[in-house]
Amino acid sequence: MMPTAFDYIVVGLGATGSASLYQLARRRAKVLGIDMFHPPHENGSSHGESRITRVSLGEGGHYVPLVRRSHEIWRELEAATGENLLFQCGGLIFGSTRSTNAAHGIEDFLQSTIDVARTHAVGHEILDAAELGRRFPQFKFDTDDLGYFEPEAGFLKPEGCLRAQLSEAQRMGATISTGTGESVPSTLRRVRLELTGVTTKPTASLVCSGTMGLRTGPQLSPYARAYRQVLYWFEQEGNAATFSPDNMPVYIRLA
Repeated sequence: MMPTAFDYIVVGLGATGSASLYQLARRRAKVLGIDMFHPPHENGSSHGESRITRVSLGEGGHYVPLVRRSHEIWRELEAATGENLLFQCGGLIFGSTRSTNAAHGIEDFLQSTIDVARTHAVGHEILDAAELGRRFPQFKFDTDDLGYFEPEAGFLKPEGCLRAQLSEAQRMGATISTGTGESVPSTLRRVRLELTGVTTKPTASLVCSGTMGLRTGPQLSPYARAYRQVLYWFEQEGNAATFSPDNMPVYIRLA
């Protein structure tokens, strides 16, 4: 069988892979996306009900243009697919003025977030403990708490985002093969894969396989390490409507 000529192959169709496939298809590249399973699925890190999105990232101001562009893309995908993806219910980051508020490798994450917002003209409010208590009765604040509130922040529906990007990529001509049992190619320089009877030899490959790649692609292990992120869910007290997106922002509580 003659090889099918693809410009790119995207290995793994989670958050990064589905976005890559969609953007390549938008640019009229001939692209193939493959996944071991059938995304969205629970075998990677792109499943679940929600993920926080915020414009001012205390991790660094260089992320701000990327976040702003991502919000534009989510709205474009919503218009194209009818999916509800981005919910801008606002975001609250708060912590004690007596603490360094270290998080995500940043010594003072709260102050860094405020500095990034000021530098990049991100709309926000700085709230003292009294105002925090008046605005957000869902929380119990300490008298020395300080808060950063960003109206543009909110949350995404990750599985909906995957579905929207994959369906639009396919509509624009991308080929998708799922449930392949394939993960990371044997070489990152040149790829030759046998998929459901079709031999493909692309010009370039994008490996977006996450922790699956580290498990099955030993050539990646010197360059990356996977860490488990433990999530917790808490049952609310009182009226559930108080905690709905219409009444409550996403939040980060700094210790």
